[in-house]
Amino acid sequence: LDLILHDIHLSLFKNKKPNFSSIFFNAGAHIQHHYLHNSLATNNRKNPSSYVSKNKDPFYEIIEFYDLILGDYLDKQNCQIILATGLTQKVTEKIEYYYRLRDHERFLRDNLSIKFKSVKPRMSRDFLIIFNNNLERDEAFRLLKYLELNNQRLFHDIEIRNEELFVTMTYNSIIKKNDYILFKGKQIFIFDEVSFVAIKNGEHMSKGYLYSKNNLDSSENLLNNIHVKDIHNLILNYFVK
Repeated sequence: LDLILHDIHLSLFKNKKPNFSSIFFNAGAHIQHHYLHNSLATNNRKNPSSYVSKNKDPFYEIIEFYDLILGDYLDKQNCQIILATGLTQKVTEKIEYYYRLRDHERFLRDNLSIKFKSVKPRMSRDFLIIFNNNLERDEAFRLLKYLELNNQRLFHDIEIRNEELFVTMTYNSIIKKNDYILFKGKQIFIFDEVSFVAIKNGEHMSKGYLYSKNNLDSSENLLNNIHVKDIHNLILNYFVK
């Protein structure tokens, strides 16, 4: 997707010749989040070979890709460049597995006897449960809050809203065939109830970085301590000068 965005942006940039243009890339963040353990930049154990070949380094590949993109602007278009990251990532201490429920409504209704109006799956591990009233919501919260698999909460993050629960399946260890949750004396084998999503390798950090080919501000201290929300002010001031 980033390559398509770059091709479109570069084409428009050449034709329109704007004074200022911006583009947002996210593939690198995704690669870090799921493949950082395979990077030469880390000394961590590799991801399982069933997930990605031990000889592969997707993070290095995406850095090479971005290097080519920058070259299109620096070498071919002779542009002034501003690079900014909203966040950064650090390597997780252990490999974390992401799972999502295969059939949210059936799991809640048939296995846990939870009453609800509807369920709306969201991205990755999240889902929204909509109830007929807050009594149903509170009862569901009590049931979901303490569900455990191998002494780890299955749904640790539950946001309570009016007649709604926003739930994240936070269990992050590998799920095996014989793993089960014990609910009111009943064994619920979880392996067939979930789908594997991905493996987490990177953890988000609030610290970000900004680079400018030509300094946007005479105060180096400002560039070192600026908040991401203030970058637009630097750019506006640059054009006002």
